[in-house]
Amino acid sequence: MSETHNARQQAIHALRAVIEHGESLSTALPHALRDLNFRDAAFAQMLVYGVMRWRWRLEAVLQQLLQKPLKAKDEDVRLCLLIGLFQLADTRVPDHAAVNASVELVKQLKREWAAGMVNAVLRNFIRRKDELLAEADKDWQAKYAHPIWLIKQLRTDWPEHWQAILDANNQQAPLTLRVNPQKISPAEFVTQLDRELTQDGNAITLQQACDVKSLPGYDEGWFAVQDAGAQLAAPLLDVQPGQRVLDACAAPGGKTAHLLALQPDCDLLALDAAESRLARVADNLCRLGFLPANTPPLPNPLPQGEREQLRCAIIIKAGDAAQRDRRD
Repeated sequence: MSETHNARQQAIHALRAVIEHGESLSTALPHALRDLNFRDAAFAQMLVYGVMRWRWRLEAVLQQLLQKPLKAKDEDVRLCLLIGLFQLADTRVPDHAAVNASVELVKQLKREWAAGMVNAVLRNFIRRKDELLAEADKDWQAKYAHPIWLIKQLRTDWPEHWQAILDANNQQAPLTLRVNPQKISPAEFVTQLDRELTQDGNAITLQQACDVKSLPGYDEGWFAVQDAGAQLAAPLLDVQPGQRVLDACAAPGGKTAHLLALQPDCDLLALDAAESRLARVADNLCRLGFLPANTPPLPNPLPQGEREQLRCAIIIKAGDAAQRDRRD
């Protein structure tokens, strides 16, 4: 099996975890991509995000192309078709490569019976692409890739700009880093990067995506990966020394770490419903220097009656945060 075919297979595994089992992308993707090299992991991630972003539109197109709906047990075939349609509609993958790879993929999934159908459906889309997309786009939810309730709300709140807001929201987010000033200054970090970038304070946006683990200072905790918009949240709280902060639904820990970088002398409780996701918070905080290495999540400290769906937690005391640079 070629690496690229394996990337497509792993994309299907991630999509099934999200669509069928309700996992978040931030949980499903790392698990699905862990054995791929950077190039193939990036390709698989692009497929997963693309299908999820344009799922309503892709489903509307697929409905026009299928003579009858696929059975529930053939979900992997349907996802293979959606991946193929996404590549044909929204990527620079050559048409013949997208079709051939999709046919090979269903065979690798042991759905040989579907190979001819996948080939026919995708080639039919190539012939009728403009017509099929125009028909799908009659549904606003499909056209704008947002739930209809949100589209209506944006039209009400921003009557002159709602379409631009939706279009902007559908663009692939750039790779943005937040400098950890406890470790390095933004100016020094920019010098160390030696890459094309834009800078706004501690926010560094790279012009070209890359494997963040290959960047200088990753292991030393010089930076965190965090969207520019998400970096606005922690400063707005203006946390003061000794204040107690609850970070609910904290994974993967970007805002948690940002709060501690801005105010290490706060008492911060980080919670998440999934222990596996909270382990990522612990890993990130350890790398950034806010927890000792290999600190595991703690059992949920809340009384039984107050737990609801919360199963685990990390508690960060003011003293723990202050120890980040103490090597003794």
